[in-house]
Amino acid sequence: GGGGGGGGQQVQSSQSMSNMQSMSNMQDRNTLLGNVPQAIRVAHSKLQSSIYHHHLYPMNEEMERAQVEKTLSYLESGSGDISDIIVAMRRFPFSLAIQRVSIEKLYAHCFDQEHAHAIGLVGGIRTVIDAMEHHPEDVSLQRGGTGVIKHLAGASSYNLEMLDKMGAVGIIVSTMERHSKCAPLLESCCWAMESMSRSSNSDIKMHLAKGGGVHAAMKAVEIFPNNESLLRAAFHCLRQLGYNPSSYNSTPQGGKHSQQQRQHNSNSQQQQHQQHKVPSFISHRGSVGSSSGGGGAPRSGGSGGGGGGG
Repeated sequence: GGGGGGGGQQVQSSQSMSNMQSMSNMQDRNTLLGNVPQAIRVAHSKLQSSIYHHHLYPMNEEMERAQVEKTLSYLESGSGDISDIIVAMRRFPFSLAIQRVSIEKLYAHCFDQEHAHAIGLVGGIRTVIDAMEHHPEDVSLQRGGTGVIKHLAGASSYNLEMLDKMGAVGIIVSTMERHSKCAPLLESCCWAMESMSRSSNSDIKMHLAKGGGVHAAMKAVEIFPNNESLLRAAFHCLRQLGYNPSSYNSTPQGGKHSQQQRQHNSNSQQQQHQQHKVPSFISHRGSVGSSSGGGGAPRSGGSGGGGGGG
C-alpha cells in the first residue's frame, strides 16, 4: 500500500512538472510570437501599412518561429542598421521579444542626432508608437519607447511634427495612466513630453496640454512627492509648457481653482485690513458711523480725550 502511495505521489509530481514545463513553453511562445489569434495576424497583414509582409502571411507556427528566432539573433548581434531594425519591427509586430530588442537598438542609435533624424525619415516614428500600442503592459518596452521619442523630438523639426501627427502625446499619456505606480517610467514619459514641448510651435504645446500631459505630470508628482528625479522631470516638462508647477494641486482644474482661491483670500485680507482702518478714518472727520459698535467708541474716546486736554 505504501509503495502504491509513493507511486501515486511520483505520478502527481511528474504531472506537476509537466504542467509547469508546458506553462513555461507557452510563456516563451507568447514572448517570441505574441499571444494573438491567427485571424488577427492575417487581418493585420492586409492593412495598407503592412505591405512589407504580404508575401509571407499566412504561415504555420513552426515557420514563423524559425523566422522570428533568426531575426532576433540577427538583431541581438548588432548586425542590422536602422532600416533592418524597423523592417523587423514591422514584420513581427506581435513579437514582444523582437520589439524589445528593436527598441533597445533604436534607442542606442538615437544618441547620434543624424541617426535620430534618419529614424524619422524611414518611418520609425509610427513603428515605435505601434510597438507601444501593441504591448502596453510591458514596462521595459514602454520606457524604451518613450526614451526614443524624447531623442527623436530633439533631433529635427520634421520628427517633432511627425510625432505630433502620429499620436505620440496620446500614447505617452495613456502609458502614464496605465503605469501610474512606476516612477522610472513616469519620469521617462515626463522627459519625452519636455523634449516635445521645447518646440516653438504653439500647436504642439497646446496638444500636449489639452491631451492630458499637464494632468498626467501633476498626477505623477502627487503619487511620488519625494522622488527627486521624477519631480525634476515633471517640473521641467510643466515649465516648458508654460505652467508653474507650484500653483497647481492634484486635479487638472485644481491649479486654476487654487489660484482663484489664493486671489480671493488676498482680496478678503485687503478688505478686512481696510475695514479695520475705516473707524479711525471716520472718527477723524467727525462722521457718524453706526454700522459697527467699534465705530462710535473711538469718537467717544476722542471727545473724552479732548475734554481732558481742555
